Amino acid sequence: MIIVGLLVAAGGTVWLGFTDTVLLFLTASAIAGIGSGLLTPAQQATVADVIGSKGRGGPVLAAFQMAADIGAVIGPIVAGILADQLSYAAAFAMTGVLAALAALVWLPAPETLPGRTGKGRHPTPEEALATEVSPAASPPPAPGSPPRSR
Repeated sequence: MIIVGLLVAAGGTVWLGFTDTVLLFLTASAIAGIGSGLLTPAQQATVADVIGSKGRGGPVLAAFQMAADIGAVIGPIVAGILADQLSYAAAFAMTGVLAALAALVWLPAPETLPGRTGKGRHPTPEEALATEVSPAASPPPAPGSPPRSR
């Protein structure tokens, strides 16, 4: 889904630079947005698959989000310089080309979701919670507190 999202976003973004009516601009913008909508959840799922249910995700998620934030800050500055020096079409085209190149980078990436059977699969939420908070591992109830029910 990442590659599809990147390619759809790339196509819509390049098209944005060459629109000459409001209707075409809105259509191209919607297509680029659909591509982004396909891309973002798949990227987040990939990060979750790589971290796994037992991993310490804080540092990984922070690095992932900071990389996205850097692009969100630097991208418009570079695109603005391109638009000033060349044209808006060049700025949108360069943005689309970068998205298409990112799709090429993702092509050889292996599937990150482990199989549903076997040792490498992720536990279900119930399995993860059961192993993290097992009755043997939890502290005894405080004196006077109601008994726990399962």
